[in-house]
Amino acid sequence: MQEAIAFYQQTVLSANAEVENGLVTYLRAQRRAKLLDDGATAAKTAVLTMQKQLQVGVIDFNQYAVIHQNLIQQQDLWAQARGEIALGLIQAYRALGGGWEIRLPEAPDYEESALPEDVPPPAAEQP
Repeated sequence: MQEAIAFYQQTVLSANAEVENGLVTYLRAQRRAKLLDDGATAAKTAVLTMQKQLQVGVIDFNQYAVIHQNLIQQQDLWAQARGEIALGLIQAYRALGGGWEIRLPEAPDYEESALPEDVPPPAAEQP
């Protein structure tokens, strides 16, 4: 009996840790995505500024290419952070038991004749 209790407690603690890890991943990724979005916005502004300078000949193409590459990296990191947000939610959802419906067999069809006599009909059918 003590062994079963200890196993149960360990299972609950492990499930709790999985939920916490999922929530931490979700929250950190949200914060990271916000910062990376701000960085990508600033990088886009820099690219537009550098593009105008390139057109008038103030800078050369290499400087523009470096700034544009920075924008692409910021956008890529932002997309990765958005993916981590989804993964954190999925991790927490699964740890809380989400998705178990898929493993169950099909629910039996609802049959009114299967109801006991003292069960009233559904509310939609009552006068």
